Amino acid sequence: MITEKLKKKIKNFNRNKYLYYYQKYYKKLKIQQNCVLIESTHGANISGHMFYILQELEKNYNHLNLFVAAKNIESIQKFLNDQNIKRAKVVKHLSKEYCRLLASAKYLFNDTTFYPFFNKKEGQIYINIWHGTPLKKLGKDLENVTEVGNVQKNFYMTDKIIVNNEYTRNIIEHAFNISGVYQGKMVVGPSPRNSVMFDEKIRQKIRSELGVTNEKIYFYMPTWRGSVGRVNHDHSKILSDLEEISGKLQKNEIFFVKLHPFQANIDLSEFENIYSMPEKYEVYQFLTAVDVLITDYSSVMYDFLVTGRKIVLYTYDKEDYFSTRGVYEDIDDYPFVQAKTVDELLIALRDNKTFSYKEMQEKFCPFDNIEGTKILCDYLFNDTTYDCITETDIYNGKKTTAIFCGGLWDNGITSALLNMLNNIDTSQRNYILFFERKRLKKEHFYKVRDLPEGVLYYPIPGGLNGTFIERIFYKFYFKYEWFKGPVVQHFVKNMFLPEQRRFFGDLKIDDYIHYTGFDRKFAELLSHLDENINKIIFVHTDMFKEYEAKKSYSKKIIFGAYKKADKIAIVNGSLKDDLENNLPFTKGKIFTVNNFFGEKRVRELAKENIFATIFPTSITYAYVPTEKMNFQHLNKNINLFLQSHERFQEYNNLNIRDDLDQLMKENHVNIAKRIEEKINLANEIIIEKTIGKSKSRLLNELFDENIKFFINIGRFAYEKGHERLIEAFEKVNKENPNTRLIIIAPHGPLKNKTVRQVRNSSAKSSIYILGRMSNPYALLKLCDAFVLSSYYEALGLVVFESLAVGTAVITVDLEGTVKYLQNNEAIIVENSTEGLYQGMRKFLLNPYNFNSFNFEKYTKQSIEQFNSLLNHSLIR
Repeated sequence: MITEKLKKKIKNFNRNKYLYYYQKYYKKLKIQQNCVLIESTHGANISGHMFYILQELEKNYNHLNLFVAAKNIESIQKFLNDQNIKRAKVVKHLSKEYCRLLASAKYLFNDTTFYPFFNKKEGQIYINIWHGTPLKKLGKDLENVTEVGNVQKNFYMTDKIIVNNEYTRNIIEHAFNISGVYQGKMVVGPSPRNSVMFDEKIRQKIRSELGVTNEKIYFYMPTWRGSVGRVNHDHSKILSDLEEISGKLQKNEIFFVKLHPFQANIDLSEFENIYSMPEKYEVYQFLTAVDVLITDYSSVMYDFLVTGRKIVLYTYDKEDYFSTRGVYEDIDDYPFVQAKTVDELLIALRDNKTFSYKEMQEKFCPFDNIEGTKILCDYLFNDTTYDCITETDIYNGKKTTAIFCGGLWDNGITSALLNMLNNIDTSQRNYILFFERKRLKKEHFYKVRDLPEGVLYYPIPGGLNGTFIERIFYKFYFKYEWFKGPVVQHFVKNMFLPEQRRFFGDLKIDDYIHYTGFDRKFAELLSHLDENINKIIFVHTDMFKEYEAKKSYSKKIIFGAYKKADKIAIVNGSLKDDLENNLPFTKGKIFTVNNFFGEKRVRELAKENIFATIFPTSITYAYVPTEKMNFQHLNKNINLFLQSHERFQEYNNLNIRDDLDQLMKENHVNIAKRIEEKINLANEIIIEKTIGKSKSRLLNELFDENIKFFINIGRFAYEKGHERLIEAFEKVNKENPNTRLIIIAPHGPLKNKTVRQVRNSSAKSSIYILGRMSNPYALLKLCDAFVLSSYYEALGLVVFESLAVGTAVITVDLEGTVKYLQNNEAIIVENSTEGLYQGMRKFLLNPYNFNSFNFEKYTKQSIEQFNSLLNHSLIR
């Protein structure tokens, strides 16, 4: 009997057959020299640039075998027949035949992207003719920074990216993270799809076929509403507009509509004088017959400029639209008439005022001409040069370092990486921070947005390619430590060898850094990279203790990567002996690259308003007394509260400070009573409308000079020692009730256990557990002492972040950390519960004079170590 689980697996297998087909053909087939595969919008249609390239190849390149990818073979075949294109064969998108062609055709043309599994073979030529001049923001300029991934991947593989103006070229270089590293040619030349709009014969032919003589043809081409991944399918507005337009059209006016594919299910048959664009025409063919183009925010406005005919923008929702979609240009600066109502639209359509688009034509379509498609194909297939085509190399010639960064989670490894990037000279090389697209969560987007100048990022899309049998071996290999041996390695190797090219295309990678040191897939990839790449893997902790405690990585894969790596970078010299003793093959290729402390970055972040820091933070645990609380210390710092958010003006309106000034002058009992009433009201505003009781209590106590705060930052994991920290604090709190402990822990396997321990603790009313904080440094700065309670750490980075913001440090004796603290910069205690208790007690009982930490000395040392890691000759 077939189980539901098996049914699901079979369904998944059938749905993804193309992945297995492609990998099979990729390895088996040779390049077909005269074969051309053309794909437009993932096979949804064949229009625009791709149609005119196909048309030109059909007419004048008889030696080429032409293939068109299509999701709907019948409709596209009918369209090509209507266009008298006979030689091109239509193949089903993602079919077996399609995969064969994608893996073997010499020439590949696309106006968007191929799916993530695509991997350009050596000998293939990939031409991307970008589908439009952008008004709306693209790629990394969008809210979702990971959406850039597949376009970026495709561009890394292209031989030529073709656009028709410098404006678009500059945006693509920036928005898709190819600036400085792209190895192909950026080409500015004539637009294939715009060429037809210069053809007066086609204009007359289509108008004749439509039965149009002196009538005016209006053509409405709206764009879609919504945001990337969230299309607005509410068609009521467009239907009501068309109904109103229909009732007001004059006899000499003909109104055609071409809806966006997302709106294709709108039925226009009910209108007597409004028509859908006839399907037998290609869009740009039809545009030749048009007298006035109506659009809104679509890039077709830039194309239609070549006709010199009128363009009207129907921008009824401009403010709302641009509030959700960023733009590169202000359409108010354009010489187009804008209309917000149907009446305004009709007035604009009928207006005979003179206009000139000359300036925009020079900017957006300077090279377009009637021979544009012919010229472009001659350039592409015959290497003919033309004055209207310019090639640009945007590769800057610098070495390129690719750094795998995981999901940029909230942990010490991410902090160390960001500190490193903010301290090294990123102008000397190209740096690309890469990660799997789905691993970067929305709450971490800001980390790639805030990368220093000169550092690109790359969200790699899709999973590994592989045949069916390779995928089975891969799954077992990654899941089970015992699944290994020559046969297993043979299949794994066959799967991973092509992946370097699929990930990085034609990029010239000089250094590959596996920075996190744990991830299996990218450690295995390291083991199969080209010999000429400098392969580096970082070690951030005692890997042998880590495996004993958590088995959080695969020894066979990670240690295998150590074996294949040219350099193993340890963040602390104390890790070297264990590595060499346990893994003798590591001798001679271990380099110490001490973590950057990132004091400048941390100090800057610590300036954030503490209210703005606390508001979005979740409270995992906090004790809330049942009795009424007094927030006098919070109220003393109310200026910070008011500055943190505009809605808190409600508090300001109470004018408490004016009453206080009056009380100082008059000392009147009624004024004092009024102040008390207002403060009670203010507390209500703070608690009920903004912060909440737990956060109000925390902030009030933070501002109380009589209360001493200890803080620990680290995930809920065994090595962080939260259990013994809580036990030690219980003793401290019993002796000194005016003490508090904050634990900031975003995630981890011991979360529930730790929270239970606190709930049952004798000090439960004095402990706060906070969830994820994008910036914990403002809070860290307000605390009195940071406590490092870890059982083991290669380097307790938060120790030095605390010193950077002026917070005292109590740390257990961990060699990798305390070796930097030999000048009385911190309280160093025995690595035990008793040691932690004595350290906190010592801090409370005696005035302790700490020496300042010399950050400059160690930053300079770390820079030199990192540079030597990249510049050192490879070890073979």
